[in-house]
Amino acid sequence: MPEPKKRKTHQKTRIRRSTKTKKTIEAIKCPKCDTLILPHHVCRVCGTYKGVKYVDVEKRERKKKEREKEEAQKEELSK
Repeated sequence: MPEPKKRKTHQKTRIRRSTKTKKTIEAIKCPKCDTLILPHHVCRVCGTYKGVKYVDVEKRERKKKEREKEEAQKEELSK
């Protein structure tokens, strides 16, 4: 295996490692409800993306409550 000809300097090592840092993600405000969301994502509160409604939030919450009720009933039956 070939060996390095010269020792790497501290500066070159640090420059190489500087690209491996984690980048901070800037949160933006939803134009409709002013909650903080990730860029290029659908808002979890109102279900819109770029002013267009994509997700029916009320329907999703109703389904979630129904699933919780079913799980509670299954737990009661298993006792």
